[in-house]
Amino acid sequence: MTEDNPKKYCIVLMNDDLSHLNYRLRKSLGDLIIPSKTPPYVTLKETFFTNNIDNLINNLKKETSGLKEIKTFSTGYSVFDNKYVVLNIQNSEKLQRLHETTMNISQKYIENIKPFYNQIGDLNERQDELLSQFNNPFCFEFYNPHSSIGKIEDLSDLDLIRERLSFLELCKPLVFNKVSIIDKKNENIYSSFSIL
Repeated sequence: MTEDNPKKYCIVLMNDDLSHLNYRLRKSLGDLIIPSKTPPYVTLKETFFTNNIDNLINNLKKETSGLKEIKTFSTGYSVFDNKYVVLNIQNSEKLQRLHETTMNISQKYIENIKPFYNQIGDLNERQDELLSQFNNPFCFEFYNPHSSIGKIEDLSDLDLIRERLSFLELCKPLVFNKVSIIDKKNENIYSSFSIL
């Protein structure tokens, strides 16, 4: 790619326990949702564009080298914008610190900023600042860790989705020890590194 065409990435946490839980939820919901195409993950940095991903990764590795594994747990599910079913992840001091470090480092390498949202509802003054500076009003103190399960196929199925999910045990311990960079165009893992 040329310098004029930066590639599209996001930075995430993944692990096998999250994958098993997420797939179990997807199976329970069946054809009521359109499952996410990528493997289950918890976003640290939303989609961004850069031609300098390797430099970003090296900088991020250096800044997170003292961080040990992140222990947390899933806490249930939510429906975002009446469109997306997500698995909620309990935030922690380490997870929040990793998110903020990732946001600050990635910001140095972002090119060709695209609007995060086409239309945004009510944002407070701080969220307007974050949207302007980081292209995301839901970062830093508004960070809400979660893992997407899928998009709701038909909104009239929302009650049935809630009923099916109510029978599942969704509070499970999770340990993250690897950061992954997802190539959004190819929907695959570009790179990963350990935070052990």
